[in-house]
Parts: sequence; C-alpha cells; structure tokens
Amino acid sequence: MLLTISFVQAAALLRFASQPYRLGFIPPVETARLRRPVRATAEQAALAAAWSSWPRAWVPLASTFELDPERPTPVRFLGRTFVVWQDNDADWRAFEDACPHRLAPLSEGRIDRHANALECAYHGWQFTPTGSCARIPQAEPKVQKTACASSKACVKAYPLHVEKSVVFVWPWSGVPPDPNAKEGDASPTQSLAEMALPRHQLASVVPGASTYTRDLPYGWDTLLENIVDPSHIPFAHHGLQGKREDAIPINMSDTITVKETGFDFKFEDRTGGRFRSGSGEFRAPYVISYAAEYLPKPGAPAPPPGTPPRTFNLTLAMIPISAGWSRAIIFGAKNDYNAPKPSAGQEGKGSLDGVGSQPAKGKKKKASIFAIIFGLMPIWLTHMLSSRFLDSDLAFLHYQEQEIQRRGTLDYFMPAPADRPIGALRKWLAEYIPSLGPLPPPIWERSRLLDRWAQHSSHCVHCQRGLEGVNRWRQRVSATLALSLIGFKWMPFRFVAATCLALLGALQAIGDQFKWQDFKHYQNH
Repeated sequence: MLLTISFVQAAALLRFASQPYRLGFIPPVETARLRRPVRATAEQAALAAAWSSWPRAWVPLASTFELDPERPTPVRFLGRTFVVWQDNDADWRAFEDACPHRLAPLSEGRIDRHANALECAYHGWQFTPTGSCARIPQAEPKVQKTACASSKACVKAYPLHVEKSVVFVWPWSGVPPDPNAKEGDASPTQSLAEMALPRHQLASVVPGASTYTRDLPYGWDTLLENIVDPSHIPFAHHGLQGKREDAIPINMSDTITVKETGFDFKFEDRTGGRFRSGSGEFRAPYVISYAAEYLPKPGAPAPPPGTPPRTFNLTLAMIPISAGWSRAIIFGAKNDYNAPKPSAGQEGKGSLDGVGSQPAKGKKKKASIFAIIFGLMPIWLTHMLSSRFLDSDLAFLHYQEQEIQRRGTLDYFMPAPADRPIGALRKWLAEYIPSLGPLPPPIWERSRLLDRWAQHSSHCVHCQRGLEGVNRWRQRVSATLALSLIGFKWMPFRFVAATCLALLGALQAIGDQFKWQDFKHYQNH
C-alpha cells in the first residue's frame, strides 16, 4: 500500500525530527501515556491521605551531630524521602530526593565543593543551595540556559531550621511559622503550631547535647506508646537500666488531661535500686521528655547541705517514616570533659546515658565517675551501647504491633495505674492522627530485624569512622601477624602471634557490632 503525505505534513515531520527528544516535543498521544497516573497501593494511598491531614508543624528529621557534611543523606518521613546536605557556607539544606531530570535519588549523588552544588550521580545535573538547576552537561549552552531557567528543572527545596543540632524541616505548603519568633508562656489557648515550634519542642535539651538516631522496624504509635511507659524499664532493659527486682507499683497521676498539644503526667518508681520522683511530658506531635530526681536511699546518711540531687533527664524526638517504621532521635547530656567540637560536622565525644546533672544555682555539681567514663568514650562506642539498649525491646515491639493490627488496642487489659499514660496517648492518636495504613509483613530473620547498619551506622558519621578505624587496626594486626610467622620458632615471635590472633578476634567482634547483634531475653539473667 502506497502511503502519500502532503508537502505540509512532510515539512512538519522534518521540523519534529530536528528537535531534541524531550518531553515538550513528545507527540500528544505519547505525552498522555507518560502522564497517566500510576495506580497507588493501599499503603501508598493511606500515606497520601495521612499527609493531607497530618498536623502542620516543623518536623525533626535528623541530627547534625551525626550527619556527614560531605555526604547527601536520605531521610524519610511519612512515606516521602528527603535529602539533607551542607553547602559551602555550612548551611544545611533539605531537598526532595528526586532529580527533576528522570527522578533518580539525589542522595546517591555528591556535593561539588567547587560549584557549591548538589550533583546527581546519574547524569551530572547540578543544583544550587536554593534548588535551582545550575548545570546540564548534556545540553548546549543556549539550551542549558533556557532549560535551567524553567521551573521544571528545579528541585523542590524545603524551609529548614537547625535547633540544638536537630534539622527541622517544613515539608508542607504555605509559609512556616517563624522558628525564631519570641515565645510567650504556654497557655491552654495556644495552638499546636504555636506550641510545636522547634524551640519549644526541644526546651528540655541542653545546648551541645549529643544524639543517637535510629530507624526502628515498628510504627510511630508503638514507639510513642513505649516511651510514655516507665513501667517496662526493669524488665525490657534488665541489666542495662535497672533490674527486674526494681519493679514496684508505680504511683502515677490520677488523671491525665489530653489536648491537641499533648499531655503530661507525674510518677514515682524505682530504678537501679533507687526510688525516683519525676514527670513526663508529651509535646505533640513529636517529642517526649522526662525529668526526675533520685530520692535518698532509706537509711543512708543525709547529703551535705547545698548538695544538688542526682537527676534523670531524657528527651526523644520521634517521627513516622511509614507504616511499621519510625525514627527516634535520643538526646544525651552535654559532657564538659569531652564535649563535641564546634565544627561543621559536629564532631566530638559525649555521653548517651540519658542521665544529666542539673546543678543548683550558685554551685556546680561535680560529675560522677560514671559520667566521666562515658564522656571519655569515643562516640561510636556510646552509640554501640545505645544500640544494645534499643535492641532489648525491639523484637517484641515489632511483633506486638502485628498482633495489634489483627486484634486492635481494645483488647488491651490495663488494670494498673502505670498504664494511664498509654491510655492518654491512644486517646490523642485516635483524635488527632490519621491512620498510616496496613503494616508491612513481619520480619522473621533476626539479622534483618536487628540490622544496626541499616538502621543507624550507615547514616552516622561517627560509627562509619569507628568501623573504618577498626578495619585499619585489623589490617595492621594482620600484617604484624604475618611478620611474626617468619620467626615463629622463637618464643617472642610466638607470643606476638598469639597476641595478634586474640586482637583479631576482638576486632572482629567489635566490627560485627556495628552491623547487628542479637538480643535474647531468656539468656539475659
């Protein structure tokens, strides 16, 4: 069959063939096909619905104490991924983690310090700190200039504020509340947006405090519920914070008033063999803090007049990643013996034991030996201990929420006063927070469930450098072992070889703990 076309049609085809093949020149039928919406899964639909009705507040995404300033780091919140990076002016930036070219993740790219730009690893497109496109290597200068001027070439940049080392991002549309606005006294009439300013959320955090961040394989509601429950400490964290023998009936607030901005409660319990009296506060939507004083042991001599009491202070910022996943940022106490250095990467040493000292006015409290030892530890080691602490209740929380999904929280039986904060939290969640959708399938493989590398070490600059140091020492010890074998017939060389073998075993064990370690309660006596 002979196909005939007119001169006008032929000219149109020639014009089209001479144009670069970009979306603006794709025929209408093909354009419609490319723009056809993809059918969302039930999980994606639930997260999209949750996003539209989620409380509008600054979101604590990450800690600059742990971020590598030379690396674009991916961070997830409510099913969406952001990339956080630091520009040449030491300002932190937050972008949508998708290159506008073909949606490759920018977190896989690099920071070009010569251009002060974030570069996509796929085709080398570069973006300025404000998100505008600065370079398209594949385009001629004239085409590049026109393309870079288009809003389609820009990556979405989000308002960002750093408060006490925490990167707060405003991922919503509209102008965010001024994080530097002068705050008045808290009152019942204040809205969530007013009360959820970064300054208020982290009011209990000491400036210069260290942090430990971990992505956890259980939901945000499960994480919040666990943190407002002081009664689980003697059992879930036996040998790490207190012992099972510390468990007593907890004197808990009779009534807990739940508001949009959160709630607070008072409690009296025992930990480490000592009674303590304190309070807990849920600063909606993301922060829970504790402040308590340890009471003198019965029969112990009274401390000298003016001696400040030993205190317990703990603050956590927690966000939902997706259904069945959450992120916790745990704040430690500032340590004057080995405080973080004021550098771009927030490198330094500090403690993450959650125990802080609040000195009395006019008198500085002398630090305990315990605090000094923790302060002298390298940060990666304190993070390793913190990982062990979270490992101790991770597995049963993961499996617990699978059962909750099947049966619902109405099957809870909570006769003790210690469970009142759990009831208050569930009331707040039901009233103010939408569902995040169905949970993913349970994780039965222990090494995946307790994967410290994926959940913490891979995005912590201190633990990455710690593992690099361990690996360097393994290479040095291996080389020494090889040399010692040359003179193995002499006793000194045998001693060196035996020492090297022992060191290699220890270094292997330490290196493995950056990746994963099992926790079995039936072996924790």
